[in-house]
Amino acid sequence: MRPLLLLLALAGCDRDCETGDCDGDNKRSKSEDTASLTTECPPDSVATWEGFVRPWTSTWCTPCHSAAIEGEWRLGAPEGIDFDTWEDVVTWQGVILAVAGDPDASMPPAGGVTPEERALLREWVSCGSPGPSSSVSLCDERVAIAGSATVSTNTDVATVCSQGNHLEGSLTVRGSVDIDCLCAVDGNLRIESTTAEEIRLSTLHSVGGLIAVRDNPALVDLSVPKLASAGGLDLRENPVLPGLALTDLEQLAGNLIVLDAGLAGALELSRLSSVDGSVQIEANPGLLSFSATRLATVGGDYELRDNVALTDLEYTNSLRTVGGDLSIEGNAALGGLTGFRTLDSVGGDIVFRDNDSMAVLDGFNELTAIPGDLSIDDNASLRDLLGLHKVTSVGSSVTISNNPSLIQIDFLNALEEVSNDLVIEANDVSSLAGFDALETVSGDLLVIRNTGLVQLISLQQVTTVGGDLVLQANDALETSRLQVQTVGGELVVSNNPRLAAFEGTRSLRTSGTLRIRSNPALQSLDGLYGLVSVAGDIEVLDNDRLEALPGLSTLQTVDGSLAIRLNDGLRDIRALQGLTSVGGDLEVVSNSSLGDATAWYLVDLIGEEVVAGVILIADNG
Repeated sequence: MRPLLLLLALAGCDRDCETGDCDGDNKRSKSEDTASLTTECPPDSVATWEGFVRPWTSTWCTPCHSAAIEGEWRLGAPEGIDFDTWEDVVTWQGVILAVAGDPDASMPPAGGVTPEERALLREWVSCGSPGPSSSVSLCDERVAIAGSATVSTNTDVATVCSQGNHLEGSLTVRGSVDIDCLCAVDGNLRIESTTAEEIRLSTLHSVGGLIAVRDNPALVDLSVPKLASAGGLDLRENPVLPGLALTDLEQLAGNLIVLDAGLAGALELSRLSSVDGSVQIEANPGLLSFSATRLATVGGDYELRDNVALTDLEYTNSLRTVGGDLSIEGNAALGGLTGFRTLDSVGGDIVFRDNDSMAVLDGFNELTAIPGDLSIDDNASLRDLLGLHKVTSVGSSVTISNNPSLIQIDFLNALEEVSNDLVIEANDVSSLAGFDALETVSGDLLVIRNTGLVQLISLQQVTTVGGDLVLQANDALETSRLQVQTVGGELVVSNNPRLAAFEGTRSLRTSGTLRIRSNPALQSLDGLYGLVSVAGDIEVLDNDRLEALPGLSTLQTVDGSLAIRLNDGLRDIRALQGLTSVGGDLEVVSNSSLGDATAWYLVDLIGEEVVAGVILIADNG
């Protein structure tokens, strides 16, 4: 874990601090304990608060040590030990220096801090821990510059700076420049250059419009260290830009877009708390990490797609609201996703798709409803599907498909209703834990091609399926044990080679078309006992071990046709003698253990007038 966890660090402090009795003098005394780590202060020191210490602590410390973070999300950092301000850091600088200033320091435990950064930390303390510089006074008085400006050289910059510090129009940057006079740009900021390598806007605090950094093939250094707000941020086609740290940026009034090799390396937005528009991080082959440790609100969609080198989504546990869809797709190196634990509102779909290395999906502990679809598809390494334990409703469909390594589904334990389809297809899962409270699927319920699935116990509470109910091609499925009372569409049980009994649907009274096909081990249809009417066809086909049909003994009306074919073990169909109406044809064909005479006996029992269509009895016995 990257942040400094001072719960561990305090073990090296004196006994007073260990017991929580740290007054100001005692805290300051830590500097005396670390005197050996300090050096002489060089006259040209670059170790400043704004230039180094503030962004450094934002990256390595405040993801845990912040007053804005509470309880378990502090990951062990003691309450009250926070580094949000210069005063906070100076108060605890002795402890920080002790655990992070030495070249062999133990913090952060996972590493990541370079020896040069540790040296700069020591240098800053040696120079008296200087605070926010007086250069901020440049922006204390607003001096307006009318209109817009374009700068390509530092000569252009000097011309703009001679007029003021607040540009009322837009700024376009088309070359390597150092702009150290502008505090605000009311319009857009555009950075677009085929040759620029370094661009610095060292005093810029705010941009009223969009910051667009596009088509900069040579750009290797972009620095906007004091930027606090902007109308939006759009990074595209900057293939060698090794990273961007906007550690003072707190709010974006529009979209956050990093698209088409917009950035390589890391995107560090450690103070960003809200994005009024959408977050779109897509098709960036060199992007390694995206860190927004305090991001709580996204007004639109949150999309991370096709970032093939992205290995981690750091600190997503601050996010509470996404106004649109949440999509994590095509991130081939993303190893797991266990965050979003405080997310309590999503306005659209949730999609996890085509993340080849993602082994675990967990989290979403506070989410109670998903207005759109929930799709978990084509994740080649996904083994464990957990979390989402408070979700009670899904406004559209739930799809879990083509996850060939999936062996455990234990989530959606509170889900009561799916407003459209529930699809569980092509997974290697052996059982469906979760779904314990699910009662209604308004669309189709499809359980298809799950090679390891043995039973469906967790779906026993489902009473209503508004569309089709399909159990098909589940190689290991041995029993169904459903409790469905209503099926509005087709009921299909087919190509399940080990299914011996279709059980548990004795409350079912009506369904659409009923198809029982190609289940070579099937011996019993007792689960259909109680079925009175079928609104479509009935087809009983190619079930070699099925000897009789007692499960259909309560059946009275079939609005379509009734076909019984190619069931080699079938000997007795007298259970159908309660039929009072067949709206289509009656076919009893090619059942090798059933004589034609036996089939005609059934016709005699029910009467030929019951069948509205053709009666075909042939090739039996």
